[in-house]
Amino acid sequence: MKTNEKSASTPTSNSTANPTPTAKSNNPQTPQALRAKTRQSSDVRTFVLKHWRAISISIAFIIVAAFSIGAIKTYLNKKNQDQSNLIYEFKNNAIAEFKTNKINKDEFLKKWNDLNKSVGKNEQIFFAATEVLDYLISKKDFTAAQEIAAPLLDRFRANTFIQYFLSQYLAAIYEDMGDSNKAIEVLEQLIKSNVKILEAKIYFDLGRLYLQVGKKDKAKANLGYIEEKFPSTSYVKIAKLYLKQL
Repeated sequence: MKTNEKSASTPTSNSTANPTPTAKSNNPQTPQALRAKTRQSSDVRTFVLKHWRAISISIAFIIVAAFSIGAIKTYLNKKNQDQSNLIYEFKNNAIAEFKTNKINKDEFLKKWNDLNKSVGKNEQIFFAATEVLDYLISKKDFTAAQEIAAPLLDRFRANTFIQYFLSQYLAAIYEDMGDSNKAIEVLEQLIKSNVKILEAKIYFDLGRLYLQVGKKDKAKANLGYIEEKFPSTSYVKIAKLYLKQL
């Protein structure tokens, strides 16, 4: 007897087995990154080898510049000290000799001009100049005083302190020489500058000088400016006295 047996067959799955995903590495040095890094290093080496001369020169220039700046500062400090020593010696010798009549005016002025050439814009020369100017003015030698003060004023235009005091000296010198217009010119230049030292005095001197030369309108304007802008200064009372005469 024939039996019908169903042949057992192994069932086949229609779904394919999913492979286990490979974990990504946390290391960024992938083959592509390593190749890029290698290429970059190679490019840097190539650039350095190609431009080594220019790079060497640039480095040398930087080193030399650094040493040069230090050397220049040292040189300037020494130069300034040497100039200050010259001025100090001049005060103790030439000025002292001039005041005691051991050297005459021409000899002194020659020494003064030689000193000026040697010290340039060393500001210590101003303090020596004030000593000389005071002496010359006391002797009423206004021409020699003007020869000393005028060049220094041009040299130290950038120094507010020196500019103010030399302008005051020069204005007084020109006035004593009888040249009030020249004195006015000096003070007008001072007003136009950035000097903010004793402004009331500058305006007062201008008002007084303008009155001397007969320019009453300008005299009134300068004296009136003191009353308006500097009411608490000692020049106000004197300015008012002058204004009453106008």
